[in-house]
Amino acid sequence: SDASISIGFSGSATGSIGLTMECQKYTRGIISLSGQSKLDSSVVVYNYPFRILRQYYPNKLVKGEPQQLNLDWKLSNASLKVYLDSKLQTIRLADSDEPVSINKITIRNTSVRTDSSDLMVKFTGSVFAGDILSGERVRIVAFGTSTTAYRNTITGVYSQRLPHKLSEAGIDNIVFNEGIGGSHTGRLSDNARHKIPHALDRFESSVLSRDPDLVIMCFGLNDSWVDEGADQSRIPKQNYRANLEFMIGTLRERGVKIILMTPNTIASQYEAWRYQRSSEYAGIARNLAENENISLIDQWTLFEEYASVEGQEIEDLLLDGMHPNDRWHDELSTLLTDIIVEQLNNATR
Repeated sequence: SDASISIGFSGSATGSIGLTMECQKYTRGIISLSGQSKLDSSVVVYNYPFRILRQYYPNKLVKGEPQQLNLDWKLSNASLKVYLDSKLQTIRLADSDEPVSINKITIRNTSVRTDSSDLMVKFTGSVFAGDILSGERVRIVAFGTSTTAYRNTITGVYSQRLPHKLSEAGIDNIVFNEGIGGSHTGRLSDNARHKIPHALDRFESSVLSRDPDLVIMCFGLNDSWVDEGADQSRIPKQNYRANLEFMIGTLRERGVKIILMTPNTIASQYEAWRYQRSSEYAGIARNLAENENISLIDQWTLFEEYASVEGQEIEDLLLDGMHPNDRWHDELSTLLTDIIVEQLNNATR
């Protein structure tokens, strides 16, 4: 236990890194990718915890048979895909947007039940020259609520899927996820039901400080919500609109492209009046996008159109009656990719 294996490179990896790890037993540990920043030559380390346990992965460990944990790490967009026996488990993004060259991978076994003889690690990926981390990547911020934030219960939210799809479309990119559960468009002082930094509280630190080329914005469900004992929404409709207008105006002054998304619908387990109230907030976002000539993904309408087909229900696209599942996050990332490609093509004409 607590054994580590290091794989070094004679040169720095600037393209794609892949490795396979075979595990005879349930195990857990940390995979570290070490390298140097191309900006100031400082040492940079990315740590990715891994666990091969029954409750964390859809695949089941067959006693006596090894399972393969495969990693595919793309330096072009700082995204890591983790596979277990060839089945995609999760997609993760690095926190830093620094151009980095990787020169060592270290796999550390921290399981108390598994010794080093139960792990076999081999480098299986390809490393190639031609540094594509030149700093010319499109910088994208996904700004929103729990429907944007990372979720451990699905493979990946739309912001985690977007980098790969944009890369396939020939667009070098870096995507920052700035979703926080419970967030509304205002400030904590406007409604403190959830004691977190809300959209206007963190607009500067989470969005503007990223120096984005494009911002994806999705708010509305938390703004519209009426808490028990209250007689109005957390953020009144006129304030919801004003908050969105302020953020949109600020981004436009800086030349930032914007994609506005309405909230998705909620399932039938919620009261009809709550559904209607949230739909009114979706309508505000829809109207604002039209008036401001902003690209829009109308999730509310798309969900309703989907459910209008016989044999299909809104619940098909939701994890728990409110938050989108893998199916919708994948579809949403495709819709976003199409819009972003179109916006960038128009900008170069």
